[in-house]
Amino acid sequence: MPSRSTPETILGIQGLIFCGVLYHGPWYTVVMASVRVLPTGRELTCEPGRSLLDVLLDHREPIATSCGGVAACGMCRLRVDSGAAALNAVDPRETQLIGNLLVQQGWRLACQARLTADASIAIEVPPPIDSAGRKQAKWTRMQRQRQSERRARRPSSGTSKGRPSSGTSKGRPSSGTSQGRGRR
Repeated sequence: MPSRSTPETILGIQGLIFCGVLYHGPWYTVVMASVRVLPTGRELTCEPGRSLLDVLLDHREPIATSCGGVAACGMCRLRVDSGAAALNAVDPRETQLIGNLLVQQGWRLACQARLTADASIAIEVPPPIDSAGRKQAKWTRMQRQRQSERRARRPSSGTSKGRPSSGTSKGRPSSGTSQGRGRR
């Protein structure tokens, strides 16, 4: 019988299975990465290989998304302040959705950014977008624009009902021909 208890002797197997990884010996370490979320300053821990969207949602951090993490909406954007080398390379879909300029400034899509190493990164997550509020504001803005266009198209005081005055009543030509009467 061994003098001290190790996971091998207690479990009777060669090594210890922990989170799907086989660790040998009594001294094992769990590889974890840390994500610091700004502006809250909260420190989140996770295993490498996970997307930042999954990490944020698992820790109940507010982030906007409508596509469920398939890089279709572009709402889950965030800025990587430090530790960008610990993330995977930028996907062409990210560049298409958020633009090359934002990618160069350190912005990424949380659904596409995956931790590739056990490192510490800092990200800034903008407040979630109120989609319903944005749609309402856009509708109101469009209504105001249409109203101003209608006002601009209104005739001046010299004409009646949008018809140019031709010197005759009701804006009809003075000749006795029936021009355009059959067309309605």
